[in-house]
Amino acid sequence: MNTSLPGTLQAGDTWAWDATVNDYPSDTWTLKFVLHLRGSASRIEITATAAAEGGDNYDVEVAAVYTKDYPQGTYDWTAYVEKGSGGSRERYTVSDDGGTVRILADLETADASTDTRTDAQKILDAIDVAILQLAPSGTAILSINGRSVTYKRSEELTRLRAYYSGIVSKQRGGSPLVRAQFGSA
Repeated sequence: MNTSLPGTLQAGDTWAWDATVNDYPSDTWTLKFVLHLRGSASRIEITATAAAEGGDNYDVEVAAVYTKDYPQGTYDWTAYVEKGSGGSRERYTVSDDGGTVRILADLETADASTDTRTDAQKILDAIDVAILQLAPSGTAILSINGRSVTYKRSEELTRLRAYYSGIVSKQRGGSPLVRAQFGSA
């Protein structure tokens, strides 16, 4: 299956993409996409229509009136074709590994409680708070069974911060490379 399903969708917008599913003509089969919000029971089912050019081609369009209510977050998606009903229903998954899509909050209806940060940004913000809490020494002492170990947590947090900074930068359209300097300037 080939699809132009984007990696990011905006709640409150009309969504449109196309798909081609070899060996499953759109005049005989129905193509459906299922999006499942990670860590939730929320799911979205979208039915494609036969494209004007026919053949193995499908068009997908979801009106803004529906997308405005979809919760923001990262969704895993899959696609399948089906025909028939009841005991004669045939169904085949056609999306290989499927993929992920991020649905962004509808800012038109957002209120003060709407958190529009990505998961990576939330983690990065939490890492920054943890680093500040460890200052000024940047170490923690862990005692177990009478033995104490000094743990340089800030080094691990700094590595994690660099990793998530790269993800956030990439999500914002920047370079995922993070430049780090060690020692004195």
